[in-house]
Amino acid sequence: MDFSTKDYLLSNNENFIITFWGNTTSTNSESKDAAKEQLKENVFIWDLLRNDMIRGLAIGKDEKFENFKWSYDSKYFGRIKKDILIVYEAPKMQMIPDSQGVRQPIKDNIKEYFWFPNRNNIITLSEKRSNQKLNESILQFIEIPTRKTFPASAIAGLEVVSLEWHKNNITLAILCKNTDKNPKWSVRIFEFDNNRLSYRSMHTSLFTGDTNNYFSLSMKWIGNDLFISAKFKDNNLDTMNVFPFKLDKKTLKVEPWSNDKFLKNMKHSHFIPSSNGVHFILACMDPNNTNNYGKIDLYAIFDNAINYCRSFEFTNNLENIKWDQSGRLFIIELTRKTPEGVRFYDCEGNLLFDYKDATTQVMHWRPRHFPILDKNAEEEDIKKNFKQIQKLYEEDDSQFLSAIEQLKRNERKKIRETFMSTVNRRRNVWESQKEEREKLVPSVESVIVEHEFIIEEILNTHEEIINTD
Repeated sequence: MDFSTKDYLLSNNENFIITFWGNTTSTNSESKDAAKEQLKENVFIWDLLRNDMIRGLAIGKDEKFENFKWSYDSKYFGRIKKDILIVYEAPKMQMIPDSQGVRQPIKDNIKEYFWFPNRNNIITLSEKRSNQKLNESILQFIEIPTRKTFPASAIAGLEVVSLEWHKNNITLAILCKNTDKNPKWSVRIFEFDNNRLSYRSMHTSLFTGDTNNYFSLSMKWIGNDLFISAKFKDNNLDTMNVFPFKLDKKTLKVEPWSNDKFLKNMKHSHFIPSSNGVHFILACMDPNNTNNYGKIDLYAIFDNAINYCRSFEFTNNLENIKWDQSGRLFIIELTRKTPEGVRFYDCEGNLLFDYKDATTQVMHWRPRHFPILDKNAEEEDIKKNFKQIQKLYEEDDSQFLSAIEQLKRNERKKIRETFMSTVNRRRNVWESQKEEREKLVPSVESVIVEHEFIIEEILNTHEEIINTD
């Protein structure tokens, strides 16, 4: 299996990989026009489990490999060819059929598309323009493979910049701006009901003040809050403000945190949130920077506050920073004139591994790990581990119960010793008076008195034992 490739896309279950060899053309010498060029296959789909190539595709310079995207369960992947959306079905990688059984593209005039994070639904983005002016952006939601649709959503006069899913997988934030010279920014929140193929939405303006100097915005859900990073120029340096917004789940409006909790005038170029929405990184990252300098500031979110963790400074340029799927680790790629390698850190900023290899061009985290494991073997390992843990608990319990039993035995022994001590003391007193008793003539009254004395002694002994306990 030859993976000599310019780029690749690994399926989420790690069963398939799509490789891209770059844009290539070949001359068709058999054609009447000898200069006519044909596209060669430069995209290949591989079955990793069977170690086999399934099919090849040819894409030209007008098509981007970034538009190849897998569904969350890897049963489908899509591509945009010119402005046409095509969806393929694994494992044969054929186009999905329509209701008549005809294998054909889903829709044309598509600018971009996105998969739902936990369902085989697609969001398509198209635009209506007149005289190069944007009239509206149209979002359509399509169920795969049935091609059933949700109601479309039209956003008048606004361009869709990006979208981000909440971790609950039903709430979607879409960042929009108008196309004026001085753009205004807003966000539309969607809450989906996938069973009914419906949704509710709310549109909110993000800023009411002067935002003319913001040349780019990005957003990310961190917990239940929507963080907006706004980039602007300050003395020709990239500077950033970070604004957290609280989501009102009833109205789907977003309200900004108080001004004292914003990060303002941060001398950074990139806002990089973790995958689990607990940490984020502000980085000075420019691979073309000739100063050979990079900086990272690490922050954590808790108690409705942005908390500074630590900083890192490098004598190398930072090429890229990527969090893993869990949000517990991140890697940074270092460059000077040539790649320097990568470094691995945990979410607390501790250096775990420094991998120095100038031949390493690109680093990616694997999508998932568990599909590689044999589920039966994994379950056996879990059972084995459980038995070991159970054994440890039983040993601890045995020791604990033994200690409790020993305490009970000690308490019973103490009571018994106190009782016998009192009885022996009384017996000694009784024995010491034996000669005096023998001199006396027994009588009925003396027997009664002696009997009462013995009863009184027993009661006193019992009372003394109770008080001692």
